[in-house]
Amino acid sequence: MENEDRRLSISIGNKTKDIARLQSFCQEAGSNAKSLVVHASISDDQVEPFADALRANPSLTSITLDLPEISDSGFDHLSTLFNRSLRSLGIWANRLTSKGLEALAQNLLTCPRLERLDLYATQCDRHDLTFGDAGVDCLARALERQRKIMTYVGVRQNAISDVGVANLMTSLQRKTYVVETLNLQGNNITSVGVSHIARMLKESGDCLKELSLEGNSLIGDDGAILLADALSSPTARLESLNLKSCAISDAGAMRFAQVLSSSSSSLRELILDGNSSLGDKSVELIARALARNSTLTRLGLKSCRVGDEGTVQLARSLRENRCLEHLLLDNNEIGDAGAIELADALQRNRTLKYLSLTKTRIGGQGRAKLTRSLEFNSVMLEIALASEANASSTDLRAVEGLLAKNREIEKLRRELETCRRERDEALAQLAGK
Repeated sequence: MENEDRRLSISIGNKTKDIARLQSFCQEAGSNAKSLVVHASISDDQVEPFADALRANPSLTSITLDLPEISDSGFDHLSTLFNRSLRSLGIWANRLTSKGLEALAQNLLTCPRLERLDLYATQCDRHDLTFGDAGVDCLARALERQRKIMTYVGVRQNAISDVGVANLMTSLQRKTYVVETLNLQGNNITSVGVSHIARMLKESGDCLKELSLEGNSLIGDDGAILLADALSSPTARLESLNLKSCAISDAGAMRFAQVLSSSSSSLRELILDGNSSLGDKSVELIARALARNSTLTRLGLKSCRVGDEGTVQLARSLRENRCLEHLLLDNNEIGDAGAIELADALQRNRTLKYLSLTKTRIGGQGRAKLTRSLEFNSVMLEIALASEANASSTDLRAVEGLLAKNREIEKLRRELETCRRERDEALAQLAGK
């Protein structure tokens, strides 16, 4: 059990004493907690006393329920407890079907302040225990009736197919409600489903800011190209795109490189981790685009078979790039040659703050060059190097000392920016008088 900043968390089993402990815990939380996280292996017939205890706490604004054994009937009891103060709801379950979700969606209408909803099927290999397309349709209809702004909607690992995506995108295009972040991780979406997402982005995508399609391995290059084309539309305002493990290769990478080269690109984050068909050729294309890009602050290329050739091109682009802050290159085939080029780039780059190079082939020579480069770099805040277990304690202390110096500089820089902002606001108020 934890209690920190009015956030409470408890994990229990399904024995009688566990149920009593959970009930007592929820009752004692009272007005002391605003956020509650429950991990419990309770069954449907054990839900009612738990629900009664939660109902007695009207101050909760955030609830996350990890209840893998609860089915539709159990959620019927739980869904009645959601209060008018609730802003964030997470349901992590394996046995919630479309029927149960329909009842849940109806009760969401009693939560006028709800702005975050995360529906996650933890047992993703059992599609008979997910709510699928029918559930998404129920959810979309409920959101349309609510007519509100949702900062986050997650429908993860629930066997959503292209049909479900098509219905959800049609619902979004009606603009009776807004979703700013949409997470469709780990479903059954193909390039056909992506075509509906792309159409929505082109025609009415000015509200969606973040999209995750991670783990939809049937998207491929066809889907990636459709998304990239949509991002070229003046109506698309997507800032974050997660395409981890989506079977993207050279053709998809080439189209995204063109998007990043465009002055109209709004992307600030692009995650391509786990696309093992990329390799150096694809990364070189993306790297060249980075030299001209002025918006991207985070690039993920973990487990993409990046070698020294791709890393050399990334290093060259970093010498010119003025916006990238996070570069993730873990679990790749980068050796000392690539690390040495990166080290040279870090001596000139003044924006990159986080560089991750774990699980690579970088040896002592590359590690030493990267460490020395920090002596000439005042902005790097965190660098994770390969084979740190084999590095000497002296080397590790040297890296940490240099990074600590940079963190202090960054702290002072932020304090100065705050002072300047407060001064400008004060001057503006005086001018108004």
